[in-house]
Formats: sequence, C-alpha cells, structure tokens
Amino acid sequence: MRPSRMEVLRLLTEFDLSPEVISHSRKVAAVALDLARRAMGNGTRVDGWLVETGSLVHDIGRSRIHSIRHGIEGAEIIRTDP
Repeated sequence: MRPSRMEVLRLLTEFDLSPEVISHSRKVAAVALDLARRAMGNGTRVDGWLVETGSLVHDIGRSRIHSIRHGIEGAEIIRTDP
C-alpha cells in the first residue's frame, strides 16, 4: 500500500530532519507536481503519487549525513526502512 502524503511527512519528522529541510522538500514537491500536471496536460502519463513522494523524500539522507553523499544514504534508508 502506498503511504499518504501525511505519512511521508511524518516519516521525515521521525528521521529528525530539520524544519528547514522539510520545508525545502515540500517546496520541491510543489514544483515537481506543477511540472507533472503540465506534462499530463500535454498527454504524458505521470504517476503523481510517485512524483510527490519522491520529491518529499529526496533529502531524507540528510538525517544521517550532510555531504553530497546524502543521496546514497537516502537510497539506503528508503530501501531498508519498513
């Protein structure tokens, strides 16, 4: 089952991401969803849930590390967190 937007946001809080990082992720999600809607308006099939969820969790690795490797850490979190 796919988690809801609220569940994803709760996950970011549970991983102790700073309010600034969470705010940034929410802004990224808003822009990504706008782009997805434009693409859908042009006939492209887009999974809006995937766009939003991916945008929200794109910086989850910052809960462990603040270097450029946060993307690698984030991927590990997403692969292993239940």
